[in-house]
Amino acid sequence: MALPIVLLALVVLHILALHEVGSNNPDGVEIKKNKGPDGVPLDGIKFPSLLLGA
Repeated sequence: MALPIVLLALVVLHILALHEVGSNNPDGVEIKKNKGPDGVPLDGIKFPSLLLGA
């Protein structure tokens, strides 16, 4: 009987946490840091090497 109430409370808390100011980057990963001088994101693993299996 209490499970729907608990789930609703978790959903409300999750929505409130998402709308908190400054919570848009919870992992702390700096996206702008991993871009080249032309603004294109740099790959950690090169995509062609994944296709070739090397």
